Parts: sequence; structure tokens; C-alpha cells
Amino acid sequence: MKVIDRLLLAALVRRHPVIASGALDLPEALASSRAALGVTRSEVAHRTAGSVVEVLAFDLGITDPRLSTLRRYAHAAGLTVGHHVDADSEADR
Repeated sequence: MKVIDRLLLAALVRRHPVIASGALDLPEALASSRAALGVTRSEVAHRTAGSVVEVLAFDLGITDPRLSTLRRYAHAAGLTVGHHVDADSEADR
């Protein structure tokens, strides 16, 4: 990794605390599936017109991606993302 990439990643880590563990399930699943398929971070970055640092930050769970970002990442990695909505049984009523 280039020095500038390491500096950018360090800045991201400082500015964005790690999100609650429950929110990381989908990004972590995408990252491990991407790796299992043999798709590199560089390939995902190229296919999404992003940077390797952005993909690494996503993989490490230090960003809070939008659903559109999750879908774009998945598509670039040769994956699909599905979702469903359920009532939150613990929500304040």
C-alpha cells in the first residue's frame, strides 16, 4: 500500500469510529465473500470508480455505507444484495 493510501486510511480511522457490531454484519459478509471469490480490493475500486483505501475502509468496517454503496460494492465483487424489512420487537412504542 502506498504511503498516501496509509495516511488516508489513518485519517478515516480517526474521523469515523467503528460502527456498532450489528451494523457491520453485511459489509463483513460482502468483504469475506469478495475475498472468497478471488476478487481483489483493487478490482472493486476500479469497478466502482473508487479507491483502494475506500474499499479497505469498507472491508474493515470503519465506514457507514448507504444501501446504494453496499449494492455497488456487491455488484463490483460479482455478488448481489437482498434485503427485507421486519418490525423491531425492541423498538420503543
